[in-house]
Amino acid sequence: MAEVEGKISIWIKSGSFNHGSDLYIQVLIDDNSIWKTEEKDGFTPDFDSTVVKHIKGDYEKIVLRLMDEDTCTRDDVIATAEFPIADLLDDGINDDSVSMCDADGNEVGTLGVNINFEAGDVNAFQLFGSMLHKGGD
Repeated sequence: MAEVEGKISIWIKSGSFNHGSDLYIQVLIDDNSIWKTEEKDGFTPDFDSTVVKHIKGDYEKIVLRLMDEDTCTRDDVIATAEFPIADLLDDGINDDSVSMCDADGNEVGTLGVNINFEAGDVNAFQLFGSMLHKGGD
């Protein structure tokens, strides 16, 4: 885990997958779902969506989940990619082909993503607006 305080920016670009209907990307920090893209159809969806959150606390990872939206049942997790928070603190991630893998470790496609972290003081108003604060302080 890494003690972090600052602003994280996540840009979900586009993807290329072997699954092609009702797809969206769910973004989690550790086990907390913080945001999702709009649902897109097709094997090469152009999500082109950004989320910015202020965070403060001990965090382990960013998780991106490729989801299949279902009307009558729970949405299905198709694939995931994980990024340790500690790896993002210095350089961030700027990649047009992050591997998205299913539960068995098989690649089901790639996703373009840009993740940046900017360290800095986070005030209570920013945390409340981001709804993501973890820790004992």
